[in-house]
Amino acid sequence: MSLPTLTWVQSTYASTGYATPTDAQVIDALIAGAPGKLTKWRVISSSASTYIELGGPVGTNAQNNRIIIGINPTTAYLAPDTTGNAIWVGYAPEGGTGALGTWNSATPYGADIRFTGYTRCAATALAESFYFIESEEILFTIFRDDSLDRFYGCIIGAIIDPLTGDSEADGRIYGIFNTSSTYMTTIFWNNLSSANAFMCHGGTAGNNHAYIFRPYSPTVVDPIVPHSAFLIDTNLLFNFNNGNEMLVARTYATNQAPRYGVGCLRQMYISQDRQNRTPTTAGPVFSATTAGASDAILFGNS
Repeated sequence: MSLPTLTWVQSTYASTGYATPTDAQVIDALIAGAPGKLTKWRVISSSASTYIELGGPVGTNAQNNRIIIGINPTTAYLAPDTTGNAIWVGYAPEGGTGALGTWNSATPYGADIRFTGYTRCAATALAESFYFIESEEILFTIFRDDSLDRFYGCIIGAIIDPLTGDSEADGRIYGIFNTSSTYMTTIFWNNLSSANAFMCHGGTAGNNHAYIFRPYSPTVVDPIVPHSAFLIDTNLLFNFNNGNEMLVARTYATNQAPRYGVGCLRQMYISQDRQNRTPTTAGPVFSATTAGASDAILFGNS
């Protein structure tokens, strides 16, 4: 099935108002700031100092997607992350077909609606500001430690293009890339799997993680890793002679039994090294520093 082309937009920053915010203060800042920053995704509900529930854009395939970002839920953890102070996130692709009940449970939308469980997406006292990169079916929530110029966050939605492989009935593969409570390094494309390699999966609590709902058994969550490291050399340019940029998609497979190939990143491309938020004609850019050029994701509008 050919998937529709996504159009990416990025918001401006919003401050949490604190240099060392508590988890509750970060959630309150999201509750106050997200409605004015999001242009596609929506705030569905919230509870002060506890959680915010986000929903996919109306009229899209992701309309019923639900993302809950909250304080420590104290239960319903997605392995290997375990209890502790942090900003936590969970994902229910069909959450909107039900109603949110007890947010910090293993089945917040009811027993018949799948939910990932909770995994960390930012460390306590370090999320001084935040912004979003969003499309019709994927949302990237980005937290920045302004003092140290370090980034945390989570990319959630129909994140994988299954190519000719297994998919769910709608042709998609749903999942999460998250930092947990380990900030992103500036060379995350160069790592296959390590504690702080964003878009990869580390097997210890607090590592960066990557998960999908198993496409042929979609109530099961599988961790995934890229097929190989991708070393970027400044002499090996991503630009063609005519100035257009090569859009290189990274492919993924599961990193434990059952072993299977997954597909490739959906309109998220390996980019030439760039500073975060560098303007391009192809789409928004994310990298893990504002101080210079480093490994970058180009969110391509094609």
